[in-house]
Amino acid sequence: MIAGSLVDITEQKAYEEKLKNILYYDILTGLKNRNCFEKDMRKYLKDSSATGSILCIDIHNFKIFNEIFGRDFANKILVEFTRIINLYISDNLGVYRLEGDEFLVHIRENTREQILEKLVPFQMYLSRERTLEGHVLFIRANIGVAIYPQNGTTSEELLQNANMALLMRAKSSRHQTVFFRSENMDSLNKKFVLDRVLRQNVTDGMKNFRLVFQPVMEIQNGKTICHGAEALLRYSTPDLDNISQEELIEALEYSDLILTAGRWIVKQAVKECGNWHKMGFSLYMNINISAQQVSDKNLISYIRKCCQEFELAPQWLVFELTETSLINNFEIADQFCRELRDMGAGVALDDFGTGYSSFTYLKRLTISQIKIDREYIQHISKDTYNQIFLKCLCDLGSSLGINLCAEGVETEETYQKMLEMGITLMQGFYFDRPLESEEFQKHISST
Repeated sequence: MIAGSLVDITEQKAYEEKLKNILYYDILTGLKNRNCFEKDMRKYLKDSSATGSILCIDIHNFKIFNEIFGRDFANKILVEFTRIINLYISDNLGVYRLEGDEFLVHIRENTREQILEKLVPFQMYLSRERTLEGHVLFIRANIGVAIYPQNGTTSEELLQNANMALLMRAKSSRHQTVFFRSENMDSLNKKFVLDRVLRQNVTDGMKNFRLVFQPVMEIQNGKTICHGAEALLRYSTPDLDNISQEELIEALEYSDLILTAGRWIVKQAVKECGNWHKMGFSLYMNINISAQQVSDKNLISYIRKCCQEFELAPQWLVFELTETSLINNFEIADQFCRELRDMGAGVALDDFGTGYSSFTYLKRLTISQIKIDREYIQHISKDTYNQIFLKCLCDLGSSLGINLCAEGVETEETYQKMLEMGITLMQGFYFDRPLESEEFQKHISST
């Protein structure tokens, strides 16, 4: 009887332990789960003098990994990300996985300066490329922060506010950590309305969207001529006022509307460039490509189809990619660039010098043009570092046979400085603002 009782007790304890694991731990990563987070936080927050912070962390554009490689490989990325968090956000009070690629980290630090300092090793490690099962990847994190007690006194409040901060993050890799502020609620409400209106307008055939064209000028033998234009998306509706370009693109990317909008942009831009050529103007068209579009397997064939439809040779197209378009998976980006170049189109690296690995991309990708970010152009006459940087970049571009285009040229002084450095492709308000289609046609007719 005693032996039987011991067996029963052992089995009962094993069952209870198994139940506890299911209830409080994530099967894939072994991390604590949401239930455990709520239980732990109730204990910490019982102390009215307790201070600390909740970090809500997700993997930048994780959906792309899922779509390209499938769930099994995406799960391995989650396991690797778990290892990185545990290793590089050390001395924490708890690491949790909620669902998908959403993680929580509970830390003692409770000031902006302390938190940013604690995250330095984590973000520095993530800035490197890594190889996972033969695939070269960049795994980047977006982080929303809620500090207690000022941002909440319950686990639910802190989780909601950390999530809200995460939703408010900028898409740029230069702004990965966002701290909760009460005014975030107004901005989030604006995002919700914008998302709803955009979805309806995209469904209605890109209603209220249009393209404008900013001239790209070329200086030949002292004469300024129009080299082409960059197509820029614009959106206007009575329902929403003062929507910036950054807000528009961010909303399209976040809601996954960017693939539909991106194809519409390509078609309209190719059509417009085809019209210029029919008018007798041999001009280039620069088209921006987002991170999601790089992973669109059928985009290359769609570009070819558009070129055939509007009788435009692909050589007159230049596709601009930012570092955020490239960092999610190098192999996919490399293949995308090669297919564009094989087609005859150009590939420009946009906002050069503002990301982590710009020079790595020059070495490893088939780039035909560098677009120098306005950060290096403005105040160039007074900034010695930027002058040295641009001089080295000009020498490098010349050696590699890569054209340079200066963005944000706004003054005569800047224009002259670019000429001194040998940069002959420029765009900016010094020449003209982005123009409507009819205005641009008048512009090229008069130059």
